[in-house]
Amino acid sequence: MASRPTYDINVWVPSISSKQFKTLQQDSNLPLFPRAFRGQYPPASTFKISVALAALENGTVDQDTLIDCPKSLQIGDKTFRNWSKNKEGKLNVMNAIMRSCNTWFYVVGGDSGGDNIASMAHRFGFGAKTGIPLNAEEDGFIPTDAILREKYGHAFTGGYVAHASIGQGYVLATPIQVAQMMAGVGNGYAVPKPRLVLQVQDLNNNITESFDPEERNALNLDLKNLWLVRQGMIDVVNASAGTAKRARNDHVTMAGKTGTGQWIQNGEDLLISWFAGFAPAEDPRFAFAAICEGNPGEEISGSNKSAPMVGEFFNALYKLKSERGELDGNSKTAVASSFELPKPGEDQQAEDNQAVRSESPFRRIFNPFRKKR
Repeated sequence: MASRPTYDINVWVPSISSKQFKTLQQDSNLPLFPRAFRGQYPPASTFKISVALAALENGTVDQDTLIDCPKSLQIGDKTFRNWSKNKEGKLNVMNAIMRSCNTWFYVVGGDSGGDNIASMAHRFGFGAKTGIPLNAEEDGFIPTDAILREKYGHAFTGGYVAHASIGQGYVLATPIQVAQMMAGVGNGYAVPKPRLVLQVQDLNNNITESFDPEERNALNLDLKNLWLVRQGMIDVVNASAGTAKRARNDHVTMAGKTGTGQWIQNGEDLLISWFAGFAPAEDPRFAFAAICEGNPGEEISGSNKSAPMVGEFFNALYKLKSERGELDGNSKTAVASSFELPKPGEDQQAEDNQAVRSESPFRRIFNPFRKKR
């Protein structure tokens, strides 16, 4: 878990001076603040993965459902807009994930219901500490109808559900919680408990203590629904209309989800950018979540900030693996779906045909599900 800005750990050896510690404490960039497990942020569009699975699992949508996606929707007395400020045509769930279409999720989230969204989020571990052995880990927050009625005096409906459907509003998560969700989607069967230490060895390299993998929650999700979401995440990075094209690399096919969130710090409106996912898409070994905090007035997004950063990381990692001869059996077999954005003046039939349809998604060569090990 990396958190920046950081500090020189050598100043703590043998002990840090009062002056040095005060300087770190007063630094406005908060180098002592461990953002990975204490920072609570709107997960923004990374949360759409959980929302999509909630809708698929309760039957609100399936692989053939097409939702018309205008550039904005009126919900109550508020206008909710698409991030692209354009209509996106009729999209299925894979296309909606690839395009990160807000209006699709406003509609589907509202039809699914707030508590259904909350239930799936809890299944992925949101709203609770991950259990890493570090002090002061934060819980994040997932709204439910009961909690909102008790604390704020209103129901979890309408605009509140719309905001939650795109990972905004009351929804808060730590970066490690988002990575934990991606690990669950990546392995396909359970949310793992994060580990910081694999094993402890003595001076003679004898293992004195080991920490075996643990499962937090069994997902018990329909594999077909997982496939649809995972294919959408592959398209996010690898399709021509995906939002994370800048995360691509030559060594491995990545599956991911971008996010651009709005939050307030010290009374200022700021943007945050996310990119989270797993790699390789065909046989996941790494789950990740990266977040960048924008400066006042800075226009950042998951596409232009976090996705390229993660792409560079995996380029360096797999270049090193290649040099070490550790890529035997690794191949890029996952492929993106075909998709074209609607053109101005396009007729309705063209919009109806643009979404990717597949009578049986299991006919594709790619099988993304790892067997339990």
